[in-house]
Amino acid sequence: GGSPETQAHVPMFILHIALQGCLKSPPISYGVTPDTGGHIKFLLDEVDALSERTDVTRQIIVTRRFEDEGLGSIYAQEEEIYDAKTEIIRLSGKTSDYISKEKMWTEHEHLTAALFDVLESLETLPDLIHAHYADAGVLAAEVQKKFGVPFVFSGHSLGRMKEKIVGREAVACLDFDERVKAEELAIRNADCVITSSMDEATHQLSLYDSYKSRKTRVVPAGSSFEPQPLDRLPPCSQRIHEQLEDFLKRPEKPMILAIARPVKRKNLRDLVHAYGKNPELQEMANLVIFAGVRTSVSDMEGEQQQVMRELLELIDHYNLYGKCALPKHHEEVDVRAIYSMAARSGGVFVNPALHEPFGLTVIEAAACGLPVVVTSFGGPGEIVERYGHGVALDPTDSVTMGGEILNIISDEERWNEFSRQGLQAARELGWNKFAEDFVTIAQSLIEDQEVMPTNRERIICCDIDNTLTGCKQSLKKLSVWLKDRPNYNFVISTGRKVSEAVRILKDWKSPLPQYLITSVGTEIYKVGRSLDDLSLDIYWKKKLEQDWSFLLMSRALEGIPGLELQPDEDQRPLKVGYLIPSGDGRIVTQVRKALERADLQANVIFSHGEYLDIIPKVSSKGHALRYMSDLASIPMSSCIAAGDSGNDLEMLEVAGVGIVVANKTNELDLLTGRDNVYFSRAKFAAGVLEGLEESEGLIA
Repeated sequence: GGSPETQAHVPMFILHIALQGCLKSPPISYGVTPDTGGHIKFLLDEVDALSERTDVTRQIIVTRRFEDEGLGSIYAQEEEIYDAKTEIIRLSGKTSDYISKEKMWTEHEHLTAALFDVLESLETLPDLIHAHYADAGVLAAEVQKKFGVPFVFSGHSLGRMKEKIVGREAVACLDFDERVKAEELAIRNADCVITSSMDEATHQLSLYDSYKSRKTRVVPAGSSFEPQPLDRLPPCSQRIHEQLEDFLKRPEKPMILAIARPVKRKNLRDLVHAYGKNPELQEMANLVIFAGVRTSVSDMEGEQQQVMRELLELIDHYNLYGKCALPKHHEEVDVRAIYSMAARSGGVFVNPALHEPFGLTVIEAAACGLPVVVTSFGGPGEIVERYGHGVALDPTDSVTMGGEILNIISDEERWNEFSRQGLQAARELGWNKFAEDFVTIAQSLIEDQEVMPTNRERIICCDIDNTLTGCKQSLKKLSVWLKDRPNYNFVISTGRKVSEAVRILKDWKSPLPQYLITSVGTEIYKVGRSLDDLSLDIYWKKKLEQDWSFLLMSRALEGIPGLELQPDEDQRPLKVGYLIPSGDGRIVTQVRKALERADLQANVIFSHGEYLDIIPKVSSKGHALRYMSDLASIPMSSCIAAGDSGNDLEMLEVAGVGIVVANKTNELDLLTGRDNVYFSRAKFAAGVLEGLEESEGLIA
């Protein structure tokens, strides 16, 4: 929980609301129903971490009461002691039957009234509510309105993203409009929206009309597993060993492990395809999928039954008998030992989801030193990109997936490096850190003191690569210079995507900017207390989305010789990235002509002799700097920009003073002779500092 000095001093009473699935004290039978999944583990791990803190004095978990002997009598119990500080209270709704999340909206009115009764019976109202999923957000908004208790909202899995992944037809049979209505209400009324990943904070939440970037905070979840080297990992139970032996001819082979509910979004089918299409992989390793719990496939609910039947058919199609296991049962207490068994076997953990908001399993695997192959869509890709303990890829490319799994298992040196990196990732991503950040946010809401940016007189906007970075000593000097000048807004502008930019700035210990402009000016983030606390500027995003189509832009440029699309992970919603390996600048002219023929308006930016970015006409680093100028009410004549390459060109032109560092690329020779541009004699951050000192007396 951190030392007493790092903990808040005001005692807090926190109320958590989570209505969906089977929620009780551990152990939890994850997957026993489609809605008994990761959000419950998230909540209970959060509660455990908060309970360890001296500044959290009481917690209540509110869930829904139901009667179903097949699921257990505990869920009909109105109260349950969780720990010394925490109790579970179950609300009675309109019906006592178990209800899926798709139908939970029919219970909102009755559950709200029941929650009001609970609150009115308490001697002291909670200081804060944490609502998990939109149904809980609806109740929290009603409590906020009647009792004035602030609430934070965690969406966990949002309907708009599900619609985007599986299509409108797939969600039409659900009460989808009611779900989205509840999500809009929760997002609109929450005092703060907490997300686990940058992807969730930006691309998922921005699908909602109610989204406001200024009240969104990224607080990564953690693993409850203490990171342990292989020789100290716990053994697996005999029961699990016996289940695997029922399936596998040679259970001692390396294990390709997946742990996920059998739903379409988890995309387990492409993992079986990846294994089935790769005979060498089948020879070297076993495939083991823990897909929830079941008595028989015929007893499973609709989507789960459909997915499980498809998996069984694929196993039959590829004749994977003796090589592939689909165990029926596992308990929560088994999970760490299952990861451990896979790690000791020299195996790999795979999360092949079509989209994953965060990916807690990726951190759990890391804590056991188990390398990972994960989806690049959502949080797992961010985690792997940052910590380097595996590979992120397109989960629908089963051939590549199989090849990457094989490469890791067959390369002992690479496996060991991923294992070491994973242990380091797990040490940094713990629930105690989550609890510390959560309490900081909670205190600011309780005290109604939102931190606002200081009004300043000037803006200094710096590129990252080879401008800020390149010399750590000169970057330290620049940091001191900025610290001594509180009248400057420090802004960082880069061609890199946000997750890469954050990683590099952390590695180089960059001074903390007030704003971060990424992807060649197409995305702008307000920076909070740290680089993990970023909020996407939704107004800039919506401005750029007008008259922009990623698909039309990329189609117009198909077939141009020497032009290669950058990998999928380097593309952004408002940027199409290409490579020109030959460095032939004439290809840029062909690109511009192709866009003109297609009657498409776009900004074409060539930099570093090989990178070509197509972005909206009204965007660029220069346009983004103008927007920053308007936002801060600071004239452009009081803005300084520093850069080294072609994608900095416009930014350097429009600023009151442009600083070109000595290690520039030839693309910036176009600025020679301009009155507002200073060419430094020094390289990297030393060149920035030289330009700042030379121009400080000249700027407005």
